[in-house]
Amino acid sequence: MVGMDFETAVRENIPILTVMTN
Repeated sequence: MVGMDFETAVRENIPILTVMTN
């Protein structure tokens, strides 16, 4: 469960990380 939640959070944070990187 934790792994799935972590993966989901990472996927949701991908756009945020991209914006911060830019």
